[in-house]
Amino acid sequence: MAEAAGDAVETIRRIKSATDGDIVVWGSLTLAETFLAAGVVDSVRLVVMPIAIGAGRGVFPSGQDPNVLNLQSATVYDQGLVELYGIRATRVDRL
Repeated sequence: MAEAAGDAVETIRRIKSATDGDIVVWGSLTLAETFLAAGVVDSVRLVVMPIAIGAGRGVFPSGQDPNVLNLQSATVYDQGLVELYGIRATRVDRL
């Protein structure tokens, strides 16, 4: 589904309401950060590579509640690669 340029949050809300199944953001921290800050992300699948570079950009927006996701699973693959899957916590989940 192709979308014209515009407000990304309104666009993803429109796509979510018209789509069954998963919607994936691949490789855009800026877009993912925008969606996380707007509260339109239902789950996150984060793949962690065992490489230490000492600096870089964080995945989640600064000031984001660190308890926004509940870890549902963690899978370890060859070479130390780890896939973490979390779902957005609801207000009740965080109490």
